[in-house]
Amino acid sequence: PGVALSFGLAPIAPYKKPYWQVELSALTYGETTTSHQDQHGEVLITNQEGKEHYVGYTSIDSTQETRNLRLAIPLQLRYNFNRWISAGAGAVVGVDFNLSNKSKTTYHLMENDVTHSRIHEVDNSLDKKSISPLRYMPFIDINIGRTYLGPALGLRYLYDKDIKHNGQVYLIWRL
Repeated sequence: PGVALSFGLAPIAPYKKPYWQVELSALTYGETTTSHQDQHGEVLITNQEGKEHYVGYTSIDSTQETRNLRLAIPLQLRYNFNRWISAGAGAVVGVDFNLSNKSKTTYHLMENDVTHSRIHEVDNSLDKKSISPLRYMPFIDINIGRTYLGPALGLRYLYDKDIKHNGQVYLIWRL
């Protein structure tokens, strides 16, 4: 669905001692929705001579595309049980930025009550960029792999009041 990039900051992973870890995460994602409606009506179009007139249509295809950027800052208290297993609990504060909105409507035109393959397209690029309210999501996670330096597999469970339950699987490399 998107590309995510995260950076974390924590002390060199101590054993048998809790420590704080903070991360910065950026994720781009988008959504495209299409719909088709069989409905009759008229649309105002401009011909080659520049004159406007109404032409009937038999159906409409609509496409909407959005692109977003999500910035999140997870803060957690972690504990390394041994060299291979660690766990953490904390909260993520995040915000979504709407980067672009594009909309296209295609009218399937008819002339003399006969549908032709001729179409009329209207591009509506919306300049409605917005920022979501801050979101707060508590989480717990576990890492299986190197707790000091090296690779590990992470499993994170987040609770969001809107989405409810959300799980993430991630790979990390501790430097």
